[in-house]
Amino acid sequence: MRTTIRSSLITQVSAEATLAAISYHGETEISPQDLLPEPLQSQAQNISPIIFDDRIYLDRAMIDIFIGFIRWQIGIQPLRWGTGYAWNPTDLFTTKSPVDPTYIEEGVNAVKVSIPWRTDGSISGIWVPEDTWESSGKGIKWLDHLAGFDISASYLERTLFPIPIPAFTGKERYVGWDIAGEILGPGIWSEGTILLEPDQDDPLRLVVGIDYTTWDGWYFKLEGFHNGNGKESEQDYTVNDWLELLYRPNTFLGKDYGLLGIEKSLGNFWRASLYGIGNFSDGSILINPWLYYSISMSAEIMASVGIPLGDDIDEYHQGSSSGFIRLHVYF
Repeated sequence: MRTTIRSSLITQVSAEATLAAISYHGETEISPQDLLPEPLQSQAQNISPIIFDDRIYLDRAMIDIFIGFIRWQIGIQPLRWGTGYAWNPTDLFTTKSPVDPTYIEEGVNAVKVSIPWRTDGSISGIWVPEDTWESSGKGIKWLDHLAGFDISASYLERTLFPIPIPAFTGKERYVGWDIAGEILGPGIWSEGTILLEPDQDDPLRLVVGIDYTTWDGWYFKLEGFHNGNGKESEQDYTVNDWLELLYRPNTFLGKDYGLLGIEKSLGNFWRASLYGIGNFSDGSILINPWLYYSISMSAEIMASVGIPLGDDIDEYHQGSSSGFIRLHVYF
């Protein structure tokens, strides 16, 4: 459950707070072994269980201040960067699932400063504080509107902290970019980063996509993702790769992915969509249908399932099925 309050305190100053509560039911202590493909389960016997505790927390707690032409956003806030739909290489600080990419992302404690650039552009910087300045997350982004396209360039750095398995820790630095616009009807976008580490064989993470709506309301979307540090075959997946997928957000096993989606309104109250996500490295597919029903002008209920089609050692194996029902009420 989420409850949000927004208020304009005085001229040029506003505040927002969101209180979120999550209650887990059923089995709330899960062994990582149970989430791995069966051939790898014996290699994760000494890993601590994943525990799902009930949470009540502030998901937004920010103040928004304009001082002259400079905008300051301070506190727990959304920090999403990038134009991609299912994948966002330039978004290093929030968690996003390709199966549910439009869901509200958990806020990040940060300071964001934005300065206007020309008519439609801006220069923005973010600081995500940690124990020291060196370990804190940082980013700067230039955004402009050129020849009908929104174009940006960015520099980002973050520190990967230890997780319960052997995995890389330390500083990562990236240069990134994104572009979005329209050509003769279809919308197109691209987003990417290059990891500035000399020992990387393939430091590129790249998203490209296109969408189009027909005259009678059919909406189509196609997106591809190249994950430079991913593995080229399911035979290359190690137990640590799988555990990092569980413990570290925005981690993916394969090197290349694709998404194909179709959406259509079904009358005044119903809407349906069907998405398919494919891992080209291991050949597995996740079928992801959605169904929406508008209860009223201020309430909507939605249901979705994830149906994996892959072998035991593939990313989308039979143990990775999922599903949920969600109710949104606005007041």
